[in-house]
Amino acid sequence: MKILGYIVVIKRSGADGTPFPLTNTSCSIGRNNECDIRVQLPSVSRQHCRVDVEPSGKAYITNLSQTNPTPLNETPYPGGKRYPS
Repeated sequence: MKILGYIVVIKRSGADGTPFPLTNTSCSIGRNNECDIRVQLPSVSRQHCRVDVEPSGKAYITNLSQTNPTPLNETPYPGGKRYPS
């Protein structure tokens, strides 16, 4: 199984959490049990965001939440758009 990269979810304390290896070209993050990475915090939507990796290796993040911004490297991104990571 090829690892395309890692997703690190920041803990409440601000410290890095466990790195999650990306083994698929798409990874969903949210509170929903069907998400690939589940984050049980009130500021995280059920379907919060998705990370997609293209064959070139370029990764993109899409905020799926209309109410909660998705922070990436401390920059919040509003919902409904795809952003390079």
